[in-house]
Amino acid sequence: MRFMLMISPPNRTKAKASLRDIRTAVKQYLMTVRMTPGGKDMLDKLNAGLKMSNDDFESRWSAD
Repeated sequence: MRFMLMISPPNRTKAKASLRDIRTAVKQYLMTVRMTPGGKDMLDKLNAGLKMSNDDFESRWSAD
């Protein structure tokens, strides 16, 4: 079973309330996936792929 979450943010999502609603929806979706068969393994793989180290960032002293 494959789940797909697509979010294409229009201008209205720039408001803090809209971003909070999107964050809540994503959290609920991920909790649902976790409870499905094989969902925990899928989330572990997703988290491992999204993990970023400090070396992935650099200091920026001025705007481009």
